[in-house]
Amino acid sequence: MNTWFGIGNLGKDPVLRKTNSASSVTNFTIACDRRQQVGEGDDRRTKKTADWMNVVAWNGLAEVCAKYLQKGSKVAIRGSIRPRTYTDRNGVEHNTFEINANEVEFLDRIRSTENLQVESVTTPSSTLSEQTASAEVPM
Repeated sequence: MNTWFGIGNLGKDPVLRKTNSASSVTNFTIACDRRQQVGEGDDRRTKKTADWMNVVAWNGLAEVCAKYLQKGSKVAIRGSIRPRTYTDRNGVEHNTFEINANEVEFLDRIRSTENLQVESVTTPSSTLSEQTASAEVPM
């Protein structure tokens, strides 16, 4: 079973682009807080750190994320972990992991002036069985 679930805040605005086959794809990163114990004995204390996760959303989910999320937005992501290899500008090959989002829940109020009613968005994908986005929308 390859399922990942995490809650975090976007580190920068999402980036929407189109593939050659006209599919929408949005990339963004989220910071997931983690606490770890450091020190020994009486010097023991809790240190808060963040793990940065790369997230990819496709098609309708990609469009909703690009439209309503921004740097600092709090989200819950459910998806699968996928390895990815890329070559940087200097020709160095890198291996990384990214979260292929199946579901994105907006945990903040949507920051928009539109009178919006988004309950959920579901779009079929050739590579994923179903992708959804849901949001609590201020009335």
